[in-house]
Amino acid sequence: MKEYKNKINELDAHKKEIVKMVKAGCTQKEITEKFGRFGFSEPSEVSKMVSRIKERLLQYKQELQKQTMYKEGLPGSSLDIVNSLLDALEQDEKENGWIPIDERLPDPDKHILVSFFNFSLPMIGRYTVDDDDGGTFRVGDEDESFVEHDLYVNAWMSLPEPYEKD
Repeated sequence: MKEYKNKINELDAHKKEIVKMVKAGCTQKEITEKFGRFGFSEPSEVSKMVSRIKERLLQYKQELQKQTMYKEGLPGSSLDIVNSLLDALEQDEKENGWIPIDERLPDPDKHILVSFFNFSLPMIGRYTVDDDDGGTFRVGDEDESFVEHDLYVNAWMSLPEPYEKD
């Protein structure tokens, strides 16, 4: 359990330092130079790492809730720290908007924005499901898939609502 507390404290210290840098007006580049990209070069790898951190934090939360000495809402308690980190991750997901395909697939036939493992610009596409419940990401309204163009989807997000003049 002490190992978990040390990891949680370490993550919390990094979070606090990053928040201070943001408030001081540091750029994303300066923050990345200081903390790096956690040793990953691909955004998809970072997304996988974040998913693993979130999963581990949820495990810690369950373990801490089983212990009677940790009560939710006590300032500085391990459970309180885990909850604040989970809240921060959830907020980041809302602000970033990208949903990795290994976490969740989009609703079929709805237009979405897709990101790729091997291409830096996102595109509009849709996800289709066949009779065998297999799925394919397709280019816009076309029948061709992104795979046919050697583009491999790693994440997606909903499109914003169309502009309407007031």
